[in-house]
Amino acid sequence: MEQVEQLSEDRDRHRQYHLKHALAYLGHLTDLKSIEAKWVNPAKHRSDLQSVQ
Repeated sequence: MEQVEQLSEDRDRHRQYHLKHALAYLGHLTDLKSIEAKWVNPAKHRSDLQSVQ
């Protein structure tokens, strides 16, 4: 998190700006719907993982 703070200071932008852009970039690299599902319903995701183990 310190790196995000430093980047925010260096670029004169809010921390949220950089986090939003980082998440958007990651969304292009992976299936954004599956990431959203994990954030919206983390309890269900945990139970899915436990059933696989």
